Amino acid sequence: RRTQPANASMVVDLNTIPVAALDGVEIITGGAAATYGADAVAGVVNFRLSNSFQGVELNGHYGQSFRSDAQQYKVTALLGGNFGDGQGNAMLGLTWQKRESVYLRDRPFFEAAFSDPNTPGRNVWPNFGGYFPTGTTQAAYDAIFVPKGYSAGDVRSGTQLFFNTASTVGGATLFSVSPGVVSAASAPGFQGPLYPDNKLLANGTLSPNSFAGYLSSPLDRYSLFTKGHYDLSDNATLYLQGSFDQNETTTEIIGYSPAFNQWSVNIPRDAAHPIPAELATILDSRPNPSAAWTLYKQLDYLGPRQITTNTHTYEVLAGVRGDIGLRDWTYDLSGSHGRTDASTDYRGFADLARYQDLIGRANYGAGADFNNGRTGMLAHCTSGLNPFLNTAVSQDCIDIISAPVNTTTDLTQDQMELNVQGSAMKVPAGDLRFAVGASYRKNNFDYRPDPGFSTTNTTSLTIGLFDTSPTSGSTNVKEIYGELLIPVLADKPFVKALTINAGVRYSEYDTAGGVTTWKINGDWTGNSWMRFRGGYQR
Repeated sequence: RRTQPANASMVVDLNTIPVAALDGVEIITGGAAATYGADAVAGVVNFRLSNSFQGVELNGHYGQSFRSDAQQYKVTALLGGNFGDGQGNAMLGLTWQKRESVYLRDRPFFEAAFSDPNTPGRNVWPNFGGYFPTGTTQAAYDAIFVPKGYSAGDVRSGTQLFFNTASTVGGATLFSVSPGVVSAASAPGFQGPLYPDNKLLANGTLSPNSFAGYLSSPLDRYSLFTKGHYDLSDNATLYLQGSFDQNETTTEIIGYSPAFNQWSVNIPRDAAHPIPAELATILDSRPNPSAAWTLYKQLDYLGPRQITTNTHTYEVLAGVRGDIGLRDWTYDLSGSHGRTDASTDYRGFADLARYQDLIGRANYGAGADFNNGRTGMLAHCTSGLNPFLNTAVSQDCIDIISAPVNTTTDLTQDQMELNVQGSAMKVPAGDLRFAVGASYRKNNFDYRPDPGFSTTNTTSLTIGLFDTSPTSGSTNVKEIYGELLIPVLADKPFVKALTINAGVRYSEYDTAGGVTTWKINGDWTGNSWMRFRGGYQR
């Protein structure tokens, strides 16, 4: 049987399989499409669960790295017993698992890269506010950098410029991350700190690091598994199975929310938005000195971009199995329903419209009040978002522009399956055995993005996220199969056993139409230490 998938790619999260109730793992190679479906062309992995259990079993696990971090905890419990004078058995398995986080910076290998001049930084966005000039003059550039000791033309006109922040707007200056074109001087004009957010490369380029980032992501998981069966008669056994898994994990994206390019904002050129003297020199050299200018900035004050996913998976299965009453034939009829719900929260992102509105207000939003009793609006920004200051941005300003968005994903799977197997007849080398069956499977998928970065959001963007569309769909497949195990020779010289296994499966997909898969395999066991196997499938 197929267990409940974790996403639309039909990938199974092996962590949802209850370890406490696991009886064994079987790996079938050499192709299994005719037996398990067309997607099993390379083989399958079967996880066998215990059919019955009596007693109580408790297990605990603790581990950590040699650096005394990356702690992992796991506790499992399995309880079971017979009932109905031995006609039935029920078991319950519980699992709790926790994994602590480890940051890249916690390992010398990665930490060394934050200062290694021979490797590029991990972040594609510079860790500074900046401006990409257009229509400016070389004379304006030289007027800024030559007095600092750099050669004329070291920083070419049109080169992107960044800000050395200061405690006052007037104290802020400009620099370039590229080496001097004439003197090859490293990052002309740069006055800021290097480690851990930045480093100088061997060629003189100032390269940004991404100090945030997990080497091992944190995880919390709770799992429950239950299984039981009861003999209704000599030829019928009712069985039930249920599982539930809840887990939460967090990942970090390299860099901070990048208010660059399509996510940049325009700053008015007016008295309400003071700028440093060096930036004024650049802006004044434009054909229209009073035009607004575009601010590029990585919003580091929002903190690292984190994505936390809460996933709930459950599956319930019921069936009946038993003897048909003809030779050794048996049957197994079952049905199941499963569902996976994933809720993903994004933190460290900003809403572009709110960011533009706030920073476009007087003094970059410092002291701005938003109060509308009729709508319930009530907000205040203390510090503002001045890109030239090295003082902290207040939390109330961060709250105004933050975009804590959420997406949800739902995936369901319904299955029905009937299998019959047994011995068809006796042949000289043993029993000629068969298996036939039919199944039906339907999968539904529904993805709902947050309105903040949905393609239908026509008023704003979420900085650092590309818009996505709501997506939903379903697929279903009806299948029948047959398989024969034919003993050819047995207990002969150099042939302990020689068998042929042949099978065929027809699958009718609602999307791709009919698909036929078949196989023929040969298995020759010469003795206790020699065995050859080969086959062909299509």
